[in-house]
Amino acid sequence: YRLSGVASKIQKLRHEFESEQIPELSVRDVHSVSSLCKMYFRELPTPLLTEQLYGKFSDAVCAATDEERLLRMQEVIQ
Repeated sequence: YRLSGVASKIQKLRHEFESEQIPELSVRDVHSVSSLCKMYFRELPTPLLTEQLYGKFSDAVCAATDEERLLRMQEVIQ
């Protein structure tokens, strides 16, 4: 999902969500939907990964193995 969606499709999806319509996502391309999700998370007033926990998340990501990384992320979240 690294490709950006088409701006006009993203805006249409956004409008549908903001007006509380239920968009038909099965006909949308995955890139537009993922772009809308990323936009939503960027625009949140409070980040999902708070500044207070940033250091702990950063340390968890740097773990040597996937298993250790997962364990550390779970510890931070709880």
